[in-house]
Amino acid sequence: MSNSVFYGTSRLRGISSRLAGSLLSNSAWAKPVSNFPNFKVIDGYVDRNSPAFLSKLTQQTEILKSFKEFTNIALLGGGEKAIERHTKRNKKLLVRERLSKLLDDGTDFLELSQFAGLDLEYGNVPSAGVVSGIGQVAGQLCVIVANDATVKGGTIYPIAVKKQLRAQEIAEVNKLPCIFLMDSGGAFLPLQICVVCGSCTAGAAYVPTMADEAVIVDKIGTIFLGGPPLVKQALFPPYSFVFFLDVQAPLFDSDDLLALALYDNTQFPMYEILARLVDGSQFQEFKTRFGPELITGFARVHGYLVGIIANNGELTSQASLKGTHFVELCCQRNVPLLFLQNTLPQTHAGLPVENSACLIKDQAKLMSAVACAQVPKITVIMKGSYGPSSYAMCGRSFNPRFLFTWPTAQVAMDTVEDMVSMCCAEREAEDDSLDEEKLVALKEKLSNKFEKESNGYYGSARLWDDGVILPQDTRKVLGQSLRAALSSFPRGQGSNFGVFRM
Repeated sequence: MSNSVFYGTSRLRGISSRLAGSLLSNSAWAKPVSNFPNFKVIDGYVDRNSPAFLSKLTQQTEILKSFKEFTNIALLGGGEKAIERHTKRNKKLLVRERLSKLLDDGTDFLELSQFAGLDLEYGNVPSAGVVSGIGQVAGQLCVIVANDATVKGGTIYPIAVKKQLRAQEIAEVNKLPCIFLMDSGGAFLPLQICVVCGSCTAGAAYVPTMADEAVIVDKIGTIFLGGPPLVKQALFPPYSFVFFLDVQAPLFDSDDLLALALYDNTQFPMYEILARLVDGSQFQEFKTRFGPELITGFARVHGYLVGIIANNGELTSQASLKGTHFVELCCQRNVPLLFLQNTLPQTHAGLPVENSACLIKDQAKLMSAVACAQVPKITVIMKGSYGPSSYAMCGRSFNPRFLFTWPTAQVAMDTVEDMVSMCCAEREAEDDSLDEEKLVALKEKLSNKFEKESNGYYGSARLWDDGVILPQDTRKVLGQSLRAALSSFPRGQGSNFGVFRM
């Protein structure tokens, strides 16, 4: 089985564009590509023999090595002994083997949060002991949650609860049914106590019964397996249907993406990256010359029309206004939004007071538009994700439908160097006895701490995203995510915006 977040042997195939066009003629994202003749092909040419590109090739080995190490830990679950006991003594399938048998032949499984649970404060819990993701079963796209019984007998840790809740949240917002493959010894009791404050129904009933202590609120707390809402849901499930268009592959090789991801923040080749993500490498840019620090425009990913907002540096006033306009436009047309993050730390140094105030006000407009937009939003953190710009680019706090991270990502309020300098300056001001040797040691300690905690794997282990993905897998991940998001998205619902202070 592949180490990728995808399982399956072939790419998704859609019905013909003629049939899809007739079935989805009212859909803004499902019109044939030929209806958008003005979309231009991106110039995605990269000189692979240039010193800049060749210097990044040598760094790819380390990126791939660390990604493979984390992936192997996740896929190994509870370890070789636990796997042997699970398969030979108990004669059970491994969790990902179960998934392969459940999914429709030839379809992919988008695994979410694969690195959750790694190197946590209370130990190492590979994949949080739970495999979750999106796959197709009998033609229906579903969210699937499956226990890995090789990890402590499938007992549920706090991080597993968090991961399962995230999977159920994805199912709820995308109106997808849930399938649970249970193989669990219940809650990991050393980390659990239970208070029954209200109804404790169906699967939840097992939590208090397996806890060390269960406190039930008098005349309010109830524990039972089923009731009228459960019966109603079983009789009237929320069916959803989705159709595919024939898609065009990008004109440029996606294998270049890892090398391009290693370019410096200030010289990040966003256009060349887009040329390797979107159908036919075609991108209709919006307001090209206004606020060029933010790239906005329309493109198709696996046949779905999307509005792309990709920032390539510090978010200026013009870029913020441009982004606000584009978000409003996409909301009016019911077009989903794809955010590609490479934000730089915000610097107000040298700006007049009035310019700084204007910048904050304009960034607030973009934040307000993104927060109020009711179309599906998907975010990929590619490089930098710093400070207030990360909020405007639909960061974790703005609850995008899906949030993925590249191994090259750095997520923090500021760069490691600036945070270390600020902390050391404060320490020097407070402590007169801090000599040069102690200061060097303090800088090294803080640098190691901030470097570790701003790394993408650190956040993914704590479920701050939906998984670390390799750059070359991004297009496939986006295709699955869009299919899930748009399978239930109501057309023509509009958005309620806040007040944009002009």
